[in-house]
Amino acid sequence: IARSMEAVISRSGDTGYRIGGEEFAVILPDTGEEGAKIVASRIQEAVMGWKLPHATSTHRVLTVSCGLAQIPETIAIEPAELFRAADAALYEAKRSGRNCVRVSGPASPDLRLVVA
Repeated sequence: IARSMEAVISRSGDTGYRIGGEEFAVILPDTGEEGAKIVASRIQEAVMGWKLPHATSTHRVLTVSCGLAQIPETIAIEPAELFRAADAALYEAKRSGRNCVRVSGPASPDLRLVVA
């Protein structure tokens, strides 16, 4: 998954992190919701491209679900609160059948975190 993230995120300010276990995060400064959805979809495609067998997946290969969270630049927010919002969107994606992208909160042009 980390290799797939590295292959997709290419701007100098974009960074990827392993949060723990099977969770990863991508920080995308100055990226709108649509741009973040594109990045998330590209990460999904890259992971599926590895064709790693996954017996319990309906796709029969490893896939990722993505949760997006965003905040306006003018609002001060604790990083933990942002992470919780992205994590909630991630679990909504998992409940929705996995291998999809869900956005937490109202739309804003200032996306800050993607959890995969």
